[in-house]
Amino acid sequence: MWIYLNDRFVPEAEALVSVFDHGFLYGDGVYETIRSYADKLFMRDQHLARLRRSADAIGLTIPARDWPSLLHESMVRNGVGNDRTDAYIRVTDGRWDCDGFEAQTASFVTGTADGIVNFGYVGQRTADIARGITVDHVRWFHRIAGQLREHQLVEALAASGATPVEQTRFARALLARIDQLGSVSVSGATTRSPAGDRPGAARGPTRGPARRRGQGP
Repeated sequence: MWIYLNDRFVPEAEALVSVFDHGFLYGDGVYETIRSYADKLFMRDQHLARLRRSADAIGLTIPARDWPSLLHESMVRNGVGNDRTDAYIRVTDGRWDCDGFEAQTASFVTGTADGIVNFGYVGQRTADIARGITVDHVRWFHRIAGQLREHQLVEALAASGATPVEQTRFARALLARIDQLGSVSVSGATTRSPAGDRPGAARGPTRGPARRRGQGP
């Protein structure tokens, strides 16, 4: 099966959605299912218009493309939508939200109180997920995450389908968040480390002490 993903047709085995895709993380996405009769897509333009209205309603932007031609190319590539086989086509939209991810990185960790770590990150069910995370929990996590380097994150993001720009931006934002957790694991306090404040794989000073404590709190 051929799938149109991130501006190109790819085989099914290569149609990978990143774990950082906003639709995967937060479930914000829209879709339309369009039926064909032979090579004619039923109410194609109406379906595409409704897809755009749905996307507008939740703040998604559907890029300008020749979608009618791409839908028909998808049918041809997959050998459907002809005199022998009708087709159902599912059109979905998700996003990599680099801006949103970076914007919340500076206040990912806001401090500690009575051994509990406070997070400023806002997302679906954040309050439930982040409740009760202790400094000891963060120390345990940072012993593992603190070993990650930018090139490793970039490779993982590339495998998940991120563009080169997205790979760099997400990797550096993730490292900045790990830095904040490293500050907590060392002192129980936090020093904010905004994304993008370091070039390449250079490490900020907050990660050095945490790595030296890698064998235990």
